[in-house]
Amino acid sequence: GEQAWDVILTDYRMPEFSGMRALEVLQRSKLDIPFILVSGTVGEEVAVALMKAGANDFVLKHRLTRLGAAVARELRDAEVRRQRRRAEAALEILADAGKLAVEVLDLDVIVKRAAELLVPRLADWCIVYARDPTGMKDESAVACEASVDREALEELARHYPLEVGEEPSGFGAMMRTREPRLISTVRDEDLAALARDEHQLRLLRRLAPRSLVVIPQVARDRVVGLVVLAACRPGRYTTADFDLARELGARFALVVENARLSRAREEFI
Repeated sequence: GEQAWDVILTDYRMPEFSGMRALEVLQRSKLDIPFILVSGTVGEEVAVALMKAGANDFVLKHRLTRLGAAVARELRDAEVRRQRRRAEAALEILADAGKLAVEVLDLDVIVKRAAELLVPRLADWCIVYARDPTGMKDESAVACEASVDREALEELARHYPLEVGEEPSGFGAMMRTREPRLISTVRDEDLAALARDEHQLRLLRRLAPRSLVVIPQVARDRVVGLVVLAACRPGRYTTADFDLARELGARFALVVENARLSRAREEFI
């Protein structure tokens, strides 16, 4: 559970452990990692039982020449499954984002719905900020998995609203340059570059993101908000995830802009 793995190779009998117990650990984690048993001591019955329990393949030690092909096949199949899941999730998220676009909603409802839309399908935690160019209150909303420090997340959103800063890095700089950013593997120096001060850095460390995507929302040549997505579990955001987040950011920006225009019209009337 501490990092991303490509494949698991296991003997059947090990000191104080077994291949079956290793498979149970994998299944509890709910991670999709190819699991191949390599053994010379188990019979066909045990091998079949392991395959039925969820193992992907079984290789006898006296036939290790087929191990390379088995690993290559399982890695290829796992990647196909990941791509299929990403595509299905992307379609669902974009469809739900489209529903937001046809509803007339207040700004606070929009950011709340957007945050809930992203967790857990695209992030372990997220913050959605929306700026109100009419001068009324800016809005922010958070959403997170149960394992995330929600108190730290809410404090981060509440105490550090959006600012278009002059600093060379951080959220404010991204608002100014309008450049989205993908941090596939987050290091402590990345968190330090995003933080305005030591307190914000401590909050970011408590939230422990392993991978980050930050998307400024731009509509009609105006920066209307920011979306911060974080993955805390093993694995990292890919360019495909980044492209999806950019598309969502563009859609959320239009929804926010429509809400702003609706509010301005109501005020005029």
